[in-house]
Amino acid sequence: MVLIIHGFPNDISALRFEWAWQHPKRSRRLRHIASTKRKNETRFQNCVRILSHMLQVGPWNRLPLTIQWLKQEYKVDFEPTMAPPLHMPIAYGPVKSVKTKEPKDSDKQSQAKETTDDMDDDLLPLTQRSNKRCATCVQRLKPADDTLSCVHPDCTMVSHVTCLAKKFIKNSEFLLPVEGKCPTCKNMVLWGDLVRKKRGCYKNLEGDSQDTDHWTEDLHV
Repeated sequence: MVLIIHGFPNDISALRFEWAWQHPKRSRRLRHIASTKRKNETRFQNCVRILSHMLQVGPWNRLPLTIQWLKQEYKVDFEPTMAPPLHMPIAYGPVKSVKTKEPKDSDKQSQAKETTDDMDDDLLPLTQRSNKRCATCVQRLKPADDTLSCVHPDCTMVSHVTCLAKKFIKNSEFLLPVEGKCPTCKNMVLWGDLVRKKRGCYKNLEGDSQDTDHWTEDLHV
């Protein structure tokens, strides 16, 4: 195996992508492409060409996917007109598999107790309790809320997933965001990077905002 695509929202989505890649003639999303192997085209080159078309059509072109070349010596360049969308990084090297631990019930109960104990902080200035409220809707965050946080080390933004998604796709016809401006630090962030951080890809992120290394250099999935 020399190439994998990862970053799908769930196993079903990944399996559907894999099936379409293996059966392009039977996929309704790929009927428009000439999937038959061209003259002088190897099977591997044919698979890469089909992949380049797949990354251009929905819903895959909106997903925060990563193209990962496990063995760089086998890398094949995409055709200039069929390059992957800009929000899909191309990474190199093996993928590190890291198991993320789910919070224990005791930890959740402790967080819930802290939230209850802090109910009186409504009397505090907003700047002193902003880290306990959604940066988008300004409602109090609860332990059970599904949230995202900014990928920039110096930014303290935490927001409900749905609130931030609605903000990113405002005035857009799409349902899935690709990128948007952080409501706190005002930097442009990729939706996929926010999701990856939530899943543990940034656990070793240093607090040095000058670090320009991309997260794929130390990828966890």
